[in-house]
Amino acid sequence: AESASSRRGSRSPPPSEQPPALVVSTASSVGEHADGHPKNRRRKRFAWMDSDDEEDEVEGDAKGSGGGSCANNSRSGSSSGDDPDASGSHARDPPLPASFAEVETFSQMMRMMEAQPRGTLLRMPMPELAGVCQAAARAKYYEASVVGDVTSAAKVHLRGRASIKPQDIADVVAGLADINAYDRELFELAIQAVGGLLPGQLDGIQRRRILEALKKTNHQSESPILRSLQLQQAAARYEEACHEV
Repeated sequence: AESASSRRGSRSPPPSEQPPALVVSTASSVGEHADGHPKNRRRKRFAWMDSDDEEDEVEGDAKGSGGGSCANNSRSGSSSGDDPDASGSHARDPPLPASFAEVETFSQMMRMMEAQPRGTLLRMPMPELAGVCQAAARAKYYEASVVGDVTSAAKVHLRGRASIKPQDIADVVAGLADINAYDRELFELAIQAVGGLLPGQLDGIQRRRILEALKKTNHQSESPILRSLQLQQAAARYEEACHEV
């Protein structure tokens, strides 16, 4: 009987007869979740994350719409204003010099040579070849193919029987020497051409220019014409020195 009563005493009461403390703790536990205090704290704790996500979404939308408008503006600007043929805003190249005598810069010389038809240099008369050599010297222009055509054409004229002006001979050899375009055969032909000039045709200035070009290129020659030119130049310097004293 006692064991039966003890078993009855130890039997758990039905849910409706739970002890008040347990009911209160359960209620309090449920109440904490029900009234939202922990959830509110959780919301407050992660509220900054939600706000940043919302701001990022807003900024992303703004950038997307703004980027599209900028891209559209850039495309419209490039299609309307960047085409030099359409707008004509870009500066065009200046006109070519009228002749090689007017060439002063490297770009002018390069454009002049590009504008020459193929084989033009080979058919140029001696005065024009002299102008090309002087223009190349002023512009510091050197192109192997151009120098080759100029020297070939000048040799033809120097071997010919036609009279050549001393200034043209001096312009050719001096111009080629200034751009370090030495051709031994051409310089030797130039010396021979000077020897065929009439007395008085070669003045002191042209003689000095020819001798300076030969010295600059270290041209060696046994020609008596060159020796005569050197003696004439030495006499001219001596006479000038006497006048200065």
